[in-house]
Amino acid sequence: MKNKAIFLDRDGTINIEKNYLYKIEDFEFETGVIEALKILQKLDFKLIIISNQSGIEREYYTKQDADKLFNYMVNKLKENGINIDKYYYCPHYKEECNCRKPKLGLFYEAKKDFNIDFARKLCNRR
Repeated sequence: MKNKAIFLDRDGTINIEKNYLYKIEDFEFETGVIEALKILQKLDFKLIIISNQSGIEREYYTKQDADKLFNYMVNKLKENGINIDKYYYCPHYKEECNCRKPKLGLFYEAKKDFNIDFARKLCNRR
């Protein structure tokens, strides 16, 4: 059976948008995000984060800095009963790649990793 998933951006969706955020002390959750993620999780959605992190290629911070912040966020959510199934990010800025949103490379990687059905309709629209 194929899984259903919610794809979430990090900056401005899970955390308050701050340009090139990479420091834990600057991280703040958006209002209501924990409650919303709990609802989605109860509905059996895979919770997957897909984020552009061009600050890595721009050399504002390192891949290790990005991973440290993502892991901090995932652990804080876990403390609140929320399991993030995986996070993916594109570190590129100048380079043409298929992983930088709005391109779909990371979405297809998650589709493969979690057996997600992109064609499945979750609601009937009139």
